[in-house]
Amino acid sequence: GGNPVIGPETGHTTTFGMVLQPPAVPGFSFSLDYYDIKVDDYIGNPGGAQNIVNRCYNGDQDLCSLITFGPANTLSEIRNININLQWLKTRGIDIEAAYALPLSRFSNAPGAFNFRLLATHTIENSTNLFGVVTDRVGETGGIGAPDWMGTLFLGYSAGGCQGNVTTRYISSGVLNAL
Repeated sequence: GGNPVIGPETGHTTTFGMVLQPPAVPGFSFSLDYYDIKVDDYIGNPGGAQNIVNRCYNGDQDLCSLITFGPANTLSEIRNININLQWLKTRGIDIEAAYALPLSRFSNAPGAFNFRLLATHTIENSTNLFGVVTDRVGETGGIGAPDWMGTLFLGYSAGGCQGNVTTRYISSGVLNAL
């Protein structure tokens, strides 16, 4: 079930960027964007039944409200529902470079080559869960984020024909299931 007392999340976002399209290099564009996003009171799961019981036992009254006690203080029900948690934050840089090169620029050959690179560098991917801050940059899989990831597109087109090759890169990382 849901949680009728859940409150709204509050987001704080800062972004800035630039785009370059130098006239000296027709068909080339480059963009660089920085982002810094923080969400207070984010909605999430408190970490499972055992975490709820442990934190209640240690005095966290917010989580005790998720437990129904039976006779002789036995556990009758543990509601592992979404609640407002502390905060999460992500910061990073997005990069895009593209170049369209018509072969007519230097030969009589038909068609054009197209190159496009998309890349992200994650600087921070943190959560604060009950006062424990965890930064998951450098983790792969799950909820983590690699330091770097990118996609390169290479293409050739002439008339109605087109061919493309795509490759992806993900920096090495750690798989952390905790």
